[in-house]
Amino acid sequence: GFANTSLGSKLSVVVRFKVKSFPSDYMELVANTESAGFDIYVSSDKKLYFDIMPSSSSSYSTINSSSSSSLSTDTWYVVVGTYDGTTQKLYLNGTLVASKSLSGSIKTSTTPIYIGADPSADGSANNLFVGVISDVIVIKDALAVSTITSNYANNVNYVNNSNTIINESW
Repeated sequence: GFANTSLGSKLSVVVRFKVKSFPSDYMELVANTESAGFDIYVSSDKKLYFDIMPSSSSSYSTINSSSSSSLSTDTWYVVVGTYDGTTQKLYLNGTLVASKSLSGSIKTSTTPIYIGADPSADGSANNLFVGVISDVIVIKDALAVSTITSNYANNVNYVNNSNTIINESW
């Protein structure tokens, strides 16, 4: 995992991924949970979920994509979760798919940020992602809608295009 940090009241998480198979429960794309922090995960219902633990609460604020935007296997997606201190938002391929009012700072997690796994209290990795994660960006600021729609709406296959030198999946 990567070092944990105090996220304050602004956050953007960007993940480019492709699902190989869906889980019986859920599988993490990126997380630093354990009663704090945030995560973005894929559930057995083929939806994306974005959780934030507000510092004033003991339960996660959760939003998810609708069934009309359910995921498929072997398709590249870009998910962006943002929080600006007043609203939690979830975008799929540059389109807003969920939002919810929320206020306050994000509860600081002592758990490192894990990519492709859910960190447990003992440091082990659970709910492993089955697929390919090619890009992860975590920013202590809320990306503007214009940035999300211009940068993440056109889901270019960066892994396999004319500029690709190495194309490995694992």
